[in-house]
This record gives sequence, C-alpha cells and structure tokens, in this order.
Amino acid sequence: MAQGNKRTYEGLFLVDSAVATANWDDVVKALDTVFKRAHADASDITKWDDRRLCYEINGHKRGTYILCYFDADPDSITGIERDVQLSEIILRVMILRADVIPADIISEPTPAMLAEQAKEAAQRKADEAKAARAEAAQQKAAQAAAAEEVPAEVAVEPVSSEADGAEQIAEPAPASDEPVATAAPEVASPETAVSETESPEEKTD
Repeated sequence: MAQGNKRTYEGLFLVDSAVATANWDDVVKALDTVFKRAHADASDITKWDDRRLCYEINGHKRGTYILCYFDADPDSITGIERDVQLSEIILRVMILRADVIPADIISEPTPAMLAEQAKEAAQRKADEAKAARAEAAQQKAAQAAAAEEVPAEVAVEPVSSEADGAEQIAEPAPASDEPVATAAPEVASPETAVSETESPEEKTD
C-alpha cells in the first residue's frame, strides 16, 4: 500500500456529531483538504461510530469518529495534526502506523456499519410485518364480502320418516269433549245399613 518514502497510516478523526449528520459532505471535504496539503493518498474514509464524549471538546458533548487509511510521508504527519488543530470542523485526530495491519482487519465493518445494517434489517422486518398485516386484512375483507353474497333463503332439508314417527309418539293425546267418569261407587252409610236390617223387637215377634 505504501509507495516510495510513504508509509501507511491509520487516522481516527473526531468531528461534531451534529455537523457529521447535517453536513457529511463538508466533513469529507475538510478531510480531503488536510490530505491534499500533506500530499497524502487516502484510500478509505469511513464513519466509525457516534458516541458521547467523556468530556466536552470545544463545547461539544457528542462526537462522530471517522476512520481513515492513507499513505503519507512520515514528515507530513506533523503538518496533518497542525491542520486539524486549525480546522473548524475536525476536533481531534489520532494517527497510528498501519504498515503491519492485515488487510482483513482493515476491511472489517465498523460499529457504525453494523448499526446501519441492524437498522436496515429491522426496517425490512417491520415492512414485511406490515405487508403481512395488510394481506391478512385483504383476505378478511374478501371473506366478509363472500359471506354477504350467500342467498338469504336456505333450503330446509326434509325430516326423515323415523324422525316423524318419533315426533308422533312424543305428541300428547288429543283432548276429548266426552266427560270422564271420575266418581267412586256409592257406599251405603251406617244409618242406611242399620235401617235395612231387622230391629231386635221385630225379631222377637
């Protein structure tokens, strides 16, 4: 990656989160200006993460870290750090040698990339759930419309003969107009029985 006297460096630049969110292009232009002044060749400029600062820097409580890999002459590093101090957009910078950093580590996704991927996955899941709810609502509406189209008159199935016989047995007997004899047979009273028997006097005669 490094060419001639240039070496590969890793630079972690800090900018205000509000500026990075509202004017990302201005941030990239400020970094490009710093690299051009140092005759450095930047290969990658990536948003690393957005975090709350441990202490305020120039009145800023949150900052966005930007990770850059670039080739530059070792003597130009001091000039890059000085330009950062004079910049109105870039707050801080930390530069490390990256000659021995493996390419796979350099290509690893940053926390900001992972957060963005998770956000996109959550949005896709929400969109799929919304589409599923809409489809279910359409199916329900179609079922309701089909139910309304059923004719009001429904054919009544004839009752089988066995059921008719059971109903006839279960029906009570029809009421009759003829009187029903409910009086008990007459029983002779004791007085009548005594009168019918012969008195003792009649017997003596």
